[in-house]
Amino acid sequence: MVITKAMVEIIIRRIEESKDKLKDESNTRGSIIDPILQYLEWNLVNIDEVIREKKTSSGGKVDYELRTKDKKLYVEAKALNSNLSKKHQLQTTTYAYEDEVSYCVLTNGNHFQIFDTFQKNFDQRLILEFSLTDENLLIEKKVEYLNFISKNSVSQGILTKLNEYLSLKEKVGEAVDYLLLNPNETFVDLINDQIGENFDKTYLTEAIIKIGNDLNALKSYEGDSSLPFELIPEDKMVERSKEKINYLIERLPKFKEMFLLLHEGILDLGDDISEHLYEKMNSVTFKRDTEFCTVKAKPYNHQIRIFLKFGEVTPDISLIKGIELEPLAKSMRWGRVNYRINVVKLAQVNDALNLIKQCYDLQLKWRR
Repeated sequence: MVITKAMVEIIIRRIEESKDKLKDESNTRGSIIDPILQYLEWNLVNIDEVIREKKTSSGGKVDYELRTKDKKLYVEAKALNSNLSKKHQLQTTTYAYEDEVSYCVLTNGNHFQIFDTFQKNFDQRLILEFSLTDENLLIEKKVEYLNFISKNSVSQGILTKLNEYLSLKEKVGEAVDYLLLNPNETFVDLINDQIGENFDKTYLTEAIIKIGNDLNALKSYEGDSSLPFELIPEDKMVERSKEKINYLIERLPKFKEMFLLLHEGILDLGDDISEHLYEKMNSVTFKRDTEFCTVKAKPYNHQIRIFLKFGEVTPDISLIKGIELEPLAKSMRWGRVNYRINVVKLAQVNDALNLIKQCYDLQLKWRR
C-alpha cells in the first residue's frame, strides 16, 4: 500500500472544509487532486512522469497524463462540487481512446470513476466508482481503491488484473444466480450429493429456486441482516420505509418531484404492493408476489434508473413515446430484470409508469 488511512483522512477533512470554497477546477486540482497524486507517489514536478494539460490526438487537453516506463494513465479533473455527468465520462474515455491509453480516471477530488477505455459498450467501461466522503464505505476500502491508481499499481498493471477479476467475479456471480433460479438436473444432483441426503428431486429443485430468490433479495437489502429477508416483521419494514423515504428525498432533493410521482404512481397500482428502500443504493424496490421493479437515483448522471422485470414477456412499447427502453442481459444479478429505462425529466414519468404497470400485471403469471 502507498496511501495510508491517515492520508485519506486528511484529504476527507480538506474536502469537507473546502466544499463551499472550491468552486473551480484549478483550485480543486491544487488543493485536493495534486496532494492525492503525491500521496500515490506520482512526482508532479517530473515532466517525464506527470504531464499537465496533455494535448490529445484530437486537439483536446487531458488534465494529467501519468507515465511509468511502458504504461500511461489519463486523469481528467473537475471542480469539487461538479457532478460527473455522462458528457464528462465520454470526454475522458474519448481522450484515452484516441491516444490508446487503456485506463482513465474522472474525478472531482472526492468522487472517482475509473474506466476501461476499450470496452465496446460504453455502459461497461466503468469498472470502479467510489467517493471519499461516502460514510457507508470503510476507510480501508477507500485506501485500497485509491491505491489502484498509484504509480506502483499502474507500473505493475494492477488495473488490468482488477478489471479481469471484476469481470470474472460478475460472470461467476451471474452463472451461480442463473443456476439457482434455473437449476438443471446435473446441478440438482450435485447439491443432493453435497447434502448427503436423498431428497425428492422435485422438492429439492423448488427449494433451490426459492433459496435463489431469497439470496437475490438479500443482496440488495442493507438493513437488519440478522434475520432472513422473508422473516423480517412486516410492521418493521413499513416503519423503516416511512423513515427512509424522507431521508432519501432530503439527500437527493433534485429528484424529489420525479421520485414522489413515481412512488405514488406505483403504490396506486394496487394494495398488494410492498416496498423496500435501500439507503446505500439510493433505491427502492417494489414487490407484489416477487420484485417487479427497482427505482434507483443516479445523482452523478442526473437521472433516475428504473430496472424492470419482464422475464420472457415482451413489453408493449406502443404505450410509451418519450422514453427509451434498453434491453439488458438475461443472466444478471437482478434476477428476472431484463430492461432498463432512464428518467431525466418529469414528462417521462407517465411513460415509465405505463411500463411499470405491465411488470406489476405480470406478477400473476409468476406465482408459485
